[in-house]
Formats: sequence, C-alpha cells, structure tokens
Amino acid sequence: MDNEEDRVGELEQLLRDERALRIRAESRAAEQAEKASIWRTRAEERAERIQRLIAEPKRRRGRRARSAQPARAPVPTPAVPGTPRSAGRLAAVTVAAGVEDHHAQLLTPFALERDLSTPSSLAEADLVIVDGPNLKRLEASDSVRFADWLRLEGRQPFIFLADTAADPGHHWVAQADLVVGSDIGRFAAAGLPTMSLVPPFDPAVENPIGWTPAPPDAVVTSEDRDGARVLFGGDDAIIGVETSSLSRPPAWLVTAAARGVPLAATDISSSSRLELSRASAAARRWAYRHHTVTRRAAEIARHAGLDIRDPQPHVAAILVSMRPDEAAAALDMLLRQTHRPLSVVVGLHGVQPTPDFTKSIDRVGAALPTEVLQLSERLSLGECLNRTIEASGAEILAKIDDDD
Repeated sequence: MDNEEDRVGELEQLLRDERALRIRAESRAAEQAEKASIWRTRAEERAERIQRLIAEPKRRRGRRARSAQPARAPVPTPAVPGTPRSAGRLAAVTVAAGVEDHHAQLLTPFALERDLSTPSSLAEADLVIVDGPNLKRLEASDSVRFADWLRLEGRQPFIFLADTAADPGHHWVAQADLVVGSDIGRFAAAGLPTMSLVPPFDPAVENPIGWTPAPPDAVVTSEDRDGARVLFGGDDAIIGVETSSLSRPPAWLVTAAARGVPLAATDISSSSRLELSRASAAARRWAYRHHTVTRRAAEIARHAGLDIRDPQPHVAAILVSMRPDEAAAALDMLLRQTHRPLSVVVGLHGVQPTPDFTKSIDRVGAALPTEVLQLSERLSLGECLNRTIEASGAEILAKIDDDD
C-alpha cells in the first residue's frame, strides 16, 4: 500500500514539474514573441522612413507660394562686382545675399548665392537680404531682374539691412518685408516692418579658450561705457563688467561675455573667486543662448515670415528606474536645470508609482513637458531606455540615474 502511495506521489510531482516547465517555456515564448514584434515594428518604421526620404523631394520650408502668372523672361545683366560667393545652410533656408558691411556676418555665412543680378540667385532663394551699399550698386547697374522680382506677387521675403545713410523713402526699401538695423526709428516711422538688431558674435572667433577669471584685486583701471562700468587689468584687457541691464547690449559687451568676462550688477571688486567664476559661467551661457550668429540669423528669418526651427536644441532627460522613491529626488534636481527647451521622460521598470514619486512628477510636470511610461518587468534595461528615447523626440538626450 505504501509503495502504491509513493508511486502516486511521484507521478503527481512529475506532473507538477512538467506543468512548471511548460509555464516557463510559454512565458519565454511570449517574451520572445513580444521582442520579435517590437523589432519587426521598428524595422517597418525604419523602412517606411527610408522610403519617404527617398521619395520626398527637396523641401523649401516656409517659401511663399509663387505667383500663378507667367514669369518674365530673364534679362541678362552683368554681375555686381565685388560680391564673392559663399556656401552654407541655415535650417533648410537658402539665402541670396548682397551685403558687405559689419552686418555681413548675420546671414551671409548661410548664403548660397551673393550675385543678385543673376536669375538663378533670386529664383532659388527662400530669402533675399541686401544692405545699403549693394542696393546702390544694384540700382547703378540698372538691375532690371531685381526690379522685376520685387514686383512679383508672392515673391520671397526681402530683408533690408539698414545703416545710418539708408533712405526709408527709397523706392526699393519701401518694398522691404523687414528692415533690420541698430537705428530703425526712421523706418518704423515710415510704416515699414522693423527688427532692432543686437549684434551677435561668432563662437569660432570669440570664446573662452585660454581665458581665466582674474582675481578681484587685479583691477587696475575702470571707465564708464554705454551705461556700464568696465574694469581693466594690467594689460588693458577687460576683466569684469558691472551693469544692471542686458536688454540691448552693445557688441563689445556680448563679445566680452562670450569670452568669459564676468558680468555683475554689483561691485565686482568685492566678489570672491568663486563668485567671479560663477558670474563668468553665467555670462558665457547668456551669450551663447541669446547672441550667436546662428541664433540671430534664425530670429531674422522668422521675423521675415519663414517657418524655421529654433536653433536652440531640444534636450530630453531620460530616466528609467525600479526605485520610484529614489527617482523622485532626481526629478526634483531636474527642476534646477536652466536649459530650455527641456523635457522629461520617465520609465518605471516593473514597479508602480509611489505617493512621493507622484508628487515629484506633478512638480516637474508643472514646469516641464513630462511623460511617464509603465514598462514591463520582463523588458531589459536597454529595451526600457530605447522606449523612453523613442517617446522623447529630442535632438539631445541626457541619461539621468535615480541616484543623481
């Protein structure tokens, strides 16, 4: 009898073991099927994107609709002398430019053609920009092509870079879609759309390489300049600027900030080395965020009516965690970051949100675009990161850990 009971017990145990093995096998099969589905979906999306890129013609973002009326036959005219060609791109915008003064750095680095008297230059541009001297040259050369283009209905935006000698009543200036300059009151009074120019700087030329903050006692002389107190060191280099307004900074102040010269509203000579270092970092960030050539060129193009993206990159903070309470502290840290645009994507890996986590998400979500993903515990960490990355849509990713 005992042997029969033992035999039955062994058979029942074998059945239990077999059932457990079957459940584990089914679970593994389901997990593999889920992975296969994910990769198949990604492959299909990639193939679709590739086909779309192959089939998609070259886009002209923001170009205004061209007139349905037949274009006039191009009139051959001699090229304007002294206007070299320069190649470059700005957010998919093609610029035809004729400029030669100190404003030339604004959009000519992105110009594909600088000879405005040739048909191809005006026909292929998304934007046409001319300054005073070149406008006079065009007029002196009797550029029928440019005059005909100005009269076209639905033509591209025309930007005029104004200087002190420019005439708001000039028959070509009066047709400008935007007048850009440091002294634009006369043009605004004439009813023209205007944009006040704050000179930018070129980061390739003006940067903090080789520059270190000077100690407070290094100040040798000072002078008042454009409403600011400028401090000089022993070699007559600017080592600090005391100013309470940065709304319309002159070019020299933007350049100094880009190099790392500390800006402060108080007495710099009483600041510590740490305070000067912080002021130097803040000045560089201010200059790079608001006054680079690319930033200014994008602002001008948008004021002219072109729909182009902001050159400031979109950053997404990516956080995957199995410890929601620890993640809450890292999320609160993100609120102290100053870069914008910034968004947050959090993946909870096989766990549910806790009250502290929910409160932290509410605080972050009130200030930044925030998304929370519930991720299966069966997914690997790499798969979780890939899903948060796909949900971000950002140009730059910052991986954040829950113990940051």
